[in-house]
Amino acid sequence: MSKDKQNNPIDEKKVGKEQDKIILQNNEIPELSQEKRINRRTARIMAMEILFSIYFTKYPLPLSLEMFQHIADEDTPRSPLSAFSIKLVSEALKNLKKIDEELKKIIKNWKPERLSIVDRTLLRLGAAEIFHFSDIPPKVTINEYIEISKYYSEDDAPGFINGILDRIARNAEKL
Repeated sequence: MSKDKQNNPIDEKKVGKEQDKIILQNNEIPELSQEKRINRRTARIMAMEILFSIYFTKYPLPLSLEMFQHIADEDTPRSPLSAFSIKLVSEALKNLKKIDEELKKIIKNWKPERLSIVDRTLLRLGAAEIFHFSDIPPKVTINEYIEISKYYSEDDAPGFINGILDRIARNAEKL
């Protein structure tokens, strides 16, 4: 179970039944379906953790997903990966150059590489969601990443994340 800054557990209850588990076989990445597997916030947190780990390990996505699913303390079992988490990380990685270029345009006098890794990861995922998940309103995306940043980043991060993702959404003409 994930924990916030104060070491309080974050609810990661599964929604659905055993068939909602996604099993990665033959390094295939499952397609996003309409079924809800776990709640979207938990899926976004998982996506953040996966993208964060890829930054450090440089492992390809299929291996990172497999490792993510299997690495868990006995006291903190992970929820099953969701198709949404996988699709979100996949879109962020496929479009990383475009996303980073957009961030450079918006964050003047500050290179994305100078951002904290957590903030950069959240911004990359938020941008990927804004650009590639047209079924999710940008305002919902922005609010979700603000809330996640309250647990995983510095105290001033929520306002920063809000401002940058809002500009990305406006530039994408989605608001």
